[in-house]
Amino acid sequence: MAIALTSVPAFARIARAPTIALKGRDFIEACRSLGLSTPRILVRHVLANIFAEILVMGSLWLANAIRTEASLAFIGLGLRPPTPTWGGMIREGFDNILDSPWLAVVPGTAVLIVIFSLNLIGDGLRDAVDPKLKGGE
Repeated sequence: MAIALTSVPAFARIARAPTIALKGRDFIEACRSLGLSTPRILVRHVLANIFAEILVMGSLWLANAIRTEASLAFIGLGLRPPTPTWGGMIREGFDNILDSPWLAVVPGTAVLIVIFSLNLIGDGLRDAVDPKLKGGE
């Protein structure tokens, strides 16, 4: 929860730039002149136009949140031991690294695979939704 709350201001800042860019566009002015309410314009037109950027940033920041949680749990600042976390599993396995290296390697590999996968998904989404990358430009 703490990781999510600390990410909200930066996420809002990134969502703010395209929102401001859309604010002065002609179709938003047309919506206002038709008498549409501000919430309707925000949800139906602004959010629909920035949703792809928010989705890409969300996938990339989810990978960052997982890495942060695993790091904090590894140094002992995460959730307490009956709750399983990847960082806690790596820490417990690290205590027995000479006898049973798989206890640290398997959760570490799981963290690596998930973070790498989320980064690939974020890059793929960016490539799919970025109009500059489409069609020979």
